[in-house]
Amino acid sequence: MPVFYFTTDDGITVDVDDLGVDFPDAQAAIDAAKVELADIAKSMLPDRGFAKITVNVTNSEGGHVYRASLTFEGHTSEQLPQSQALCDRAAAR
Repeated sequence: MPVFYFTTDDGITVDVDDLGVDFPDAQAAIDAAKVELADIAKSMLPDRGFAKITVNVTNSEGGHVYRASLTFEGHTSEQLPQSQALCDRAAAR
């Protein structure tokens, strides 16, 4: 079974996978990367107003297989510029 390596970067920590994970094919590794990206986001976002998370998948030869990134930015109404807050209130009507 092919071995794939996942490197994750959550903006604070870069985690390089030295062991690898067996998957039946590249698509299975890609699907797992998507789930991992969502899991990292789910665990981080309650504590942060901004996050950029990236998952890179490589094969056993070091070749690029897949890269997925997720960027989250959240603001309270007090943090938004006044013009943006006015636009949002008008759009909600």
